[in-house]
Amino acid sequence: MGLYIHSDLKGAWEALGPMNFDDLDGARREARAFLEVPEPDAGIVVEDTLISDSGGVRVRRYQPRALGGQGAGILWIHGGGYMLGSVDQNDAWCRFMVRETGAVVAAPDYRLAPENPYPAGLEDCFAALSWLSHDEEVRPDRLIVAGNSAGGGLTLAVALWARDHKGPAIAFQMRHRAVQLAGLSPDVHGQHGHPLARLCADGAVELLAELADLGRRSSPPDLRRSRRRPPWPCTRCL
Repeated sequence: MGLYIHSDLKGAWEALGPMNFDDLDGARREARAFLEVPEPDAGIVVEDTLISDSGGVRVRRYQPRALGGQGAGILWIHGGGYMLGSVDQNDAWCRFMVRETGAVVAAPDYRLAPENPYPAGLEDCFAALSWLSHDEEVRPDRLIVAGNSAGGGLTLAVALWARDHKGPAIAFQMRHRAVQLAGLSPDVHGQHGHPLARLCADGAVELLAELADLGRRSSPPDLRRSRRRPPWPCTRCL
């Protein structure tokens, strides 16, 4: 049986091309070729920090230059099949989230398989969550964990790990798989954008903007009644 690719996705599929995972270094080089260099934005402060909780994982922190007090913090976990990708992969997307939500965003450069078997990547992401929960600009009761593709799987794993190991309380988690179907470009409104990618990415940003507003509310919104509820798994962690 042949592989069916929807017409909206054929361009992205052809742009990806076949990857030879027997040559993992080569596959990673091919994946890096899709990285988009973000435009400079004076309104966003970006800083890389090496945290020691998990052997020295690098975390890229984004925040609006003008913060209006403590607010929500978003831990964003990149995808890549657990073997590909880096903190650079979603750099433009993380900046976009900051602009649209006003939240502090932290993106961990977690260790990849197969050189670093489970639970190395999970430990790195959990360490980044713990680090973010102590950020002076983040309300510890307003933590959001989100990610796409493999990052969506790690989002769920981090939430369960935090629950089982008495970690930081997570207000919300979002497992998002369709942000970068458009040629792996975070610029979902650009020339590579197709309707499905725009729909999912717009929905994600709108939802995250609503969730980021948690920092200025006494109680979370009722997502069951929200028009911003997205067509992918999301859970309020109690």
